[in-house]
Amino acid sequence: IHKSFTGPSQSLIETTVIDGCNKKKTDYGRVRVFGTISYVIMSVVLGLIVSESNVSFTFYLLGVTMIPCVCFLISMGSIVDDVSSGKRVSLRNLPFQKLFSNPYFIAYMIFCVIQYIPQMSVFNYQPYLIKEVGANMGYIGLLQAYRACFEIPVLLFSEKIEKRISYRNMTIIASFFYALQSLMYRYVHSFT
Repeated sequence: IHKSFTGPSQSLIETTVIDGCNKKKTDYGRVRVFGTISYVIMSVVLGLIVSESNVSFTFYLLGVTMIPCVCFLISMGSIVDDVSSGKRVSLRNLPFQKLFSNPYFIAYMIFCVIQYIPQMSVFNYQPYLIKEVGANMGYIGLLQAYRACFEIPVLLFSEKIEKRISYRNMTIIASFFYALQSLMYRYVHSFT
């Protein structure tokens, strides 16, 4: 149930922000970096105060911290963009055949499934690895903050990076590093 809400909403948020940045001629990476910095701060705070005995606290905190975000979005009012002002198409009339006959789309779908399964495995079992090496499972927040810090330089320099490296190659490079990271978990013997 969780992924049925967060997955689509995250994609819609990213698409909306990218579209807004393009319309305002603003660099997406420089806008998105503030989300990463907020994530790092929140992860560090949670990593310092959460332990195995009070982990349910994080769910309540998430609910409380979402209230200002929801209020801010409501205060913005509706956003009319080029897509919503176009002609509506029913689900039955969508061109699924055209989409699923595109070999690049099919290859990308297969790639996403192959990449997503190990990603979720690492995400779900990382707290247990932390516990296995003798640290508090609550430190997952500190680890997430550490990992998110690596997004910041990439986001800040994304405009320059995308001029030198194609999106396809960026995806391949990111997947390679993710695979390397996953393989290196074999050699983890302490939280540090």
